[in-house]
Amino acid sequence: MARSTPLHRAQDLWVHLAGVPTSFPADGVRVVVAADSRLCPPGWAGVVVLGDAGLATAPDAATARFLRDSLAGRPARAAVGAQRWHGVPGIRDVLGPATLAYLDEPEFRPATGRST
Repeated sequence: MARSTPLHRAQDLWVHLAGVPTSFPADGVRVVVAADSRLCPPGWAGVVVLGDAGLATAPDAATARFLRDSLAGRPARAAVGAQRWHGVPGIRDVLGPATLAYLDEPEFRPATGRST
């Protein structure tokens, strides 16, 4: 059953893209093994943080363990900091972070012909 708030709908979308049964935790980052995750390119680990909670997918158990150890005791936002993974041993490349905006229909305002 789809949830109604924009945050919950966005979480449901990312859970679906993870490709395995999971959910966002109340806070922190949940790490799951999902070799076919669509959160990231094949063979990569992907991390999505919405609010105070995050979801991370790893292509295999060893990478999932690495992520869990790296994120233990840290707030979810720490997982997607601009420089969080740069220079960390075992990390070959980083894409992101990216910032997305989710709007509910009443919040969306189509562009008018005027420039502000």
